[in-house]
Amino acid sequence: MTSATLVHTSFPVTSSSRPRPSLHCEPIYRNHSPNPSTTNPITTNPAATMETLYSAISYANKYHYEAYGVRYLYIDGISEAVGFVPEYFVQSMVWDPQLFSLPPAAFEGCATREIFIRTDFLPERLLPERPPERRGLTTFRNSSDITRCCEFAFNKLVRDNSANSNFPSLTKWSATELDRREISSVYLFNSHLRDIRIPTPLRGFLGILTVGVHLNVYSKDTGEYRIWVARRASGPEYSYPGMLDQIVAGGMDPEDRDHELLVPLRTLIREAREEVGLEIDERTRAVFVPGTETRPRREIGKAVRISHITFFDKKDPRTGELNEHQLEPGVRIIYDLELTSEYYPQPNEPSIDSIMAMDVSQVKESLSQEGEWKPNCGLVMLEFLVRHQLVNMNNDRHYDRIMEGLRPRIPFQFANCWRDRISG
Repeated sequence: MTSATLVHTSFPVTSSSRPRPSLHCEPIYRNHSPNPSTTNPITTNPAATMETLYSAISYANKYHYEAYGVRYLYIDGISEAVGFVPEYFVQSMVWDPQLFSLPPAAFEGCATREIFIRTDFLPERLLPERPPERRGLTTFRNSSDITRCCEFAFNKLVRDNSANSNFPSLTKWSATELDRREISSVYLFNSHLRDIRIPTPLRGFLGILTVGVHLNVYSKDTGEYRIWVARRASGPEYSYPGMLDQIVAGGMDPEDRDHELLVPLRTLIREAREEVGLEIDERTRAVFVPGTETRPRREIGKAVRISHITFFDKKDPRTGELNEHQLEPGVRIIYDLELTSEYYPQPNEPSIDSIMAMDVSQVKESLSQEGEWKPNCGLVMLEFLVRHQLVNMNNDRHYDRIMEGLRPRIPFQFANCWRDRISG
């Protein structure tokens, strides 16, 4: 299909300041420590003596905006921010000046710093055939041209930095066989730019938005909640080793779409099959345990898309050696599966160490321990407890702040308008 022509004004590739994106996220950058006045033990307010699970919010939002510590990443001529690049990566990485334009580093009085992915250059072998009257022109405005520029720039950035021992994830990706290298989507609200792909490990260096799905699996047939959670495998090859997680969760693949719309249900279907061997009917959303020679296929409930979270994290040493100091802004689309039949999930891949059932008190205890849950998975679990009124204003002293912290506005148009870009 022929890409639509984009109509926009090219931004000058200079260090001159311009306004921030309107969808910025100052609420998420403030100090997440409780106000000391609300934790004074000498008080008559009963809420002051309550416990709180607010630490799950702060642990999943460790990135705090620093005025001179980050650069906005833009595609030249496109007003929508693509990413946020920490200055320490800007200074330590090699940037090809033919592909990226880097204005000077921050200085006093400079309101914003930016990096531009250039759209005025491509190797001849990547150029599309052009009409005679347009040959020789070097400014591209067709979305397919912009996509090629971005993907060439991203891949060149990986190649130029893969030999640096400070970036082991780029080294590992470059050493992987070509057909096994992980590629992810760049999520922009501009539908004409929906096809941009990026090497997966590069996302954290550039602060690119991630999008994924999570499935809460639970039962309450006895009146008490029983929630199934997974323990992630340990080892240097795994991220967030040994932490708790939903039994089904994963990032969206570029193929999980129907034309212009993303289809998160397809991501869920794939992850459920790979991680715990469940089958999900895409039309009815019925969830099945596969049959065997001695046991028929059995329905255990329906997967219901019910909520979402947003976050902006800075990865700490507990993430694993491949990802430390990287940024992850994210949207997670949440599905619930209330079991209507007895089910004991079993791990179906080596990245899952074990699966267990927890009651509500056990889940709350685990959430209160910083680092026990993978950060965004802890948010998903806390959101479940809030939505089911298991955490409320009567039992958590920072309930209002939890409600605000589960879905903060972050500085990506897609993150705040994603419902207009999905189906299923």
